[in-house]
Amino acid sequence: MYVSPEASARSSCTAPSHPPSHLQVQAPDASHVRVHWALPPQSTWGCADIQYEIEVVEPRGVQPVTVAGGQTNHIFPSQPNQQWSVRIRAINSAGHSAWTPTAEVRTPPGGELIVGPNIAYRQGNPIITWQARENVEDLVESFVIEWKATNERDWRQHRNPIPFSGWQRPYSIDLGELPKGHNYQVRVVVRDMNRGTAFTSP
Repeated sequence: MYVSPEASARSSCTAPSHPPSHLQVQAPDASHVRVHWALPPQSTWGCADIQYEIEVVEPRGVQPVTVAGGQTNHIFPSQPNQQWSVRIRAINSAGHSAWTPTAEVRTPPGGELIVGPNIAYRQGNPIITWQARENVEDLVESFVIEWKATNERDWRQHRNPIPFSGWQRPYSIDLGELPKGHNYQVRVVVRDMNRGTAFTSP
């Protein structure tokens, strides 16, 4: 029986040599800012794992956010008409890369995620139509139509939510099954990915 001499090996980590690239900041609507970047080559990580730190230079008071290494975007809630300036760097247990140059955007003054809604009539039945705005793919999960008689206080949901299927084509729902002989208020509620309310139409 032979036992070899013991050998010890330790993998060493070095700080990432490169930050992410192609940093972009977009404002798809007045209440969200989307940060997007391209991953640095794995050979620059310096470690088996890597994370990214996003620093918000403007507006002041927003805490830095750390996201997982495979992630290429992050969404911040925003106020309308707000200036954003953001930079990002790679981090691991041994240190961090340099920061990227800052990328900037200003959110628009309005908060609408949809165009509309409009009411038209087909063979005497009311039809509600609306359209999603561009670049809201990761902000909108579905639409809910709500209605109430003008003398009622509580809104009611009309059928099932309508899944988001892009902004190119308008959405329309036939409201002909609502009880006849009443005046109604109808609105579109936009649900986000967490099934929360992202926007409610007038």
